[in-house]
Amino acid sequence: MSDRLAYLALVLCGALLAAGCDAGSPVGSATTGSPPATSATTAPSGTPAAATPTPEASRGPVVDMALLRRRAAAAQIPPGGLVVLGGARKPKLDEADTFGTADVCGRYPAADADRLHASHIRVWAATGLWVRNITHAYGTAKGVDVVQQVRANLGACTKYKSWDGETTLLGEVTLPAYPGLDQRVAYCHRSKPAGQTTYIACDAYLAKGTMISTVRVLSGATRASNADAVVIVAAASAAALVEA
Repeated sequence: MSDRLAYLALVLCGALLAAGCDAGSPVGSATTGSPPATSATTAPSGTPAAATPTPEASRGPVVDMALLRRRAAAAQIPPGGLVVLGGARKPKLDEADTFGTADVCGRYPAADADRLHASHIRVWAATGLWVRNITHAYGTAKGVDVVQQVRANLGACTKYKSWDGETTLLGEVTLPAYPGLDQRVAYCHRSKPAGQTTYIACDAYLAKGTMISTVRVLSGATRASNADAVVIVAAASAAALVEA
């Protein structure tokens, strides 16, 4: 595993305890893949690994990657944007990269195939609330198509294994119609990273134009508490995406 993913694991393992998980259960090593806390330990359970451009991608349309990186950063929840929700005052992780969009039932959206996009990630860890926000700016793909593919993939299985453990889907979460968005979907899941504590988290995918914003939220130990939290955090993410 890369040093970068190991670092993510450390950040997220600490978040596990901060979010109120069972302090008596093993947290696991930083070299495993997901945090017992909400998504994102080691490239949180579900944090797609950074993408490496392929030869096919280099032969595709000319894309201003610097512009895409700026757009991805602009669509992020502001550093202090979760304070009013009980979140940390500033993120523990804040950097540009390129990630796959979503691994659901072992499937990624078609937009990830050519890697024509840039991403930005921020992770906040506070007592009772752990949040990861990854934004994606695409060169050609439409965000609405990406989110629709994520929704379709949710129907492909009820449980699946990835490189860092096993995930069980716990159903979709109804999100309100945030003004200015083209599409949205959210769902909860129970993740069991190899050698780490099992945790429940909820993810939301929001689309506008050629951009999407994804959030993973860990708040409490039940599906209900995490579902309530993802609706609130998704609202903050939607506002930032619409303004970008």
